[in-house]
Amino acid sequence: MPSQFIAAEACERAGNTVQAASLYAKAAEGGHAGAQCRLGDAYEYGQLGLKIDIDMALMWFKKAAGGGDLDAQCRLGDAYEDGQLGLMIDIEMALMWFKKAAEGGNGDAQWRLGRAYEYGLLGLKIDIEMALMWYK
Repeated sequence: MPSQFIAAEACERAGNTVQAASLYAKAAEGGHAGAQCRLGDAYEYGQLGLKIDIDMALMWFKKAAGGGDLDAQCRLGDAYEDGQLGLMIDIEMALMWFKKAAEGGNGDAQWRLGRAYEYGLLGLKIDIEMALMWYK
């Protein structure tokens, strides 16, 4: 799996998107969370020669997030917060995914939590100490 993912990245950099998509799919089906997240992006934005398919994007983001991919966790936080990827707005789920990603070290999620505590977003009460903790 990791070798397929590395090969997929190399193919993508070289502009061979069809081969890249195939290798990402093999790695993703084998459980590689990074490949799953990349396929989520590709389906969401119509990249790698794939057609936009929000259902497939969501499926791959969920698998990647469940497998520990911090970017996918943060992306699900965004999706639940704003009702993207066909999801209903669910602030509790958004907060859960942002916290999971932030605790894993995702800088975007840490910023989102810092902002949420600073301004009282995502159902949180304003807490400047917590905001500063996440901003650091």
